[in-house]
Amino acid sequence: MREKTVIFWISDTDKILKGEKPRYGIGGANVQLAFWAHTFALKGYNTFALTRSFSENGKSYNQVKYIWHPVIRYVGSVLNYFTAFVIVLIQNPSLIVSRAKVPELKFLQLLSKYFGFKLVHMLASDEDVMLDENGTKTKFQEALQTVDFVIAQNSIQKKLFNHHFKNIDIPIIPNIWDNKIGNTFLKGKKFDFIWVANFVKNK
Repeated sequence: MREKTVIFWISDTDKILKGEKPRYGIGGANVQLAFWAHTFALKGYNTFALTRSFSENGKSYNQVKYIWHPVIRYVGSVLNYFTAFVIVLIQNPSLIVSRAKVPELKFLQLLSKYFGFKLVHMLASDEDVMLDENGTKTKFQEALQTVDFVIAQNSIQKKLFNHHFKNIDIPIIPNIWDNKIGNTFLKGKKFDFIWVANFVKNK
C-alpha cells in the first residue's frame, strides 16, 4: 500500500546488504542508507533502493527491493530525470529518503508536490551546507533550499543549514550502524588501521 512504501534514493546499498566487498566510490552515505533501508523493511514498509546494475533490478536483499536507476553524467543526463519520474509513477511512494549530493534532488522535490509523497534529505557531510569563499551556492545547495524535510548529523550541520538555507528546527540523527549487516567481507580479516575520513579541508 502507498502509505507503507518508501524509496531510499541512493545506489550501491545492494553491495552492502549482500555482504560483498564495496567497490571504489561507496562511502558512508551508502552505508547509512543501507542501514535505514533495512530498518524500514523490518518495520513492515514496502522498501526499495536504487541500483546501478541492471542485473540487480527486481532483486531483494535483506528485505530491500532494488530498482535499476543508471546515473548518467553530462551528455544524456536527462535520462536520470526520466527514470526518476518513471520510478515514482510506478511505485507511488509515500516517502523518499535521499542522502549525499543527489543530482535529481530539486526534481524529486517537484515530483513530491505533484504526487504527494514526503521527501526527506539526510545531510552526509558538513561540506553539504558550507558555502565557498564568495558565499556562492552550488547547484546541489540551491536544490537543498527547496527540500521540506532535512536531517542533520550534528549540531554544526544544523547551525550551517539554518544560517545559509532555512532557519527551521531540523532534527539531528548521528550516524548509526548495525554490525550484523554487510560484514561478510570482513570476517576472518585483521587490520592494522582503519580509514576514518577522506582528506578534504573540512575534515
